[in-house]
Amino acid sequence: MSKTAATLIWFFLGFAIISCNQESNEKKIIGKWEGKIDNTCPDRMFTNGAKSANNEFNSNGKVSWGFTGNNGETDNTVTMSDMTYKITGDSLIFLSAVFSDSTQSRIASLMKFDSQNNLLLTREYTDTLDGKTSNCKVTIQLHRKSSTNG
Repeated sequence: MSKTAATLIWFFLGFAIISCNQESNEKKIIGKWEGKIDNTCPDRMFTNGAKSANNEFNSNGKVSWGFTGNNGETDNTVTMSDMTYKITGDSLIFLSAVFSDSTQSRIASLMKFDSQNNLLLTREYTDTLDGKTSNCKVTIQLHRKSSTNG
C-alpha cells in the first residue's frame, strides 16, 4: 500500500470517528431546560423583567416555554405550550400555533452549546416602544434539567 493511500485511509477513519462522536443539535436539544434571561430592552411580558425560563423540547418538534417574571407585587409564570420548533444550521426557529387567519409567528434565535453543554439562545432585533427605537438583545442561558424522548 502506498504512503498516500495509507494517509487517506487514516484521514477518513479519523473524520468518521469524530463525526460519530459529535451529537447533532437536533438530538442535543431534546429534554427539559431551565435558566436565566438577559434582556437589554424593556420587557413587554413582565414590567419588572423576566427572571427565568423553563422549557422542554420534544423529539416530535413540539416545544413548551415557560417564563417567570414580575409585574409588580408578585411573580407570575407565562407558559406557551402550543409551539413547534425547527433547527436550521445554527438557528433555532420557534413557530406559534397557526392563527384563525392562517398566519403564524416566527422567532429565530442563534443557538450555541457552550463547553459545559449549556444551551445559549441569542436574538437581536430593533424595537420601538413609546416612539423610541432601541437595538435589543435577548440572551437566554439554559442548563439541562433532564432528557426526554417525547
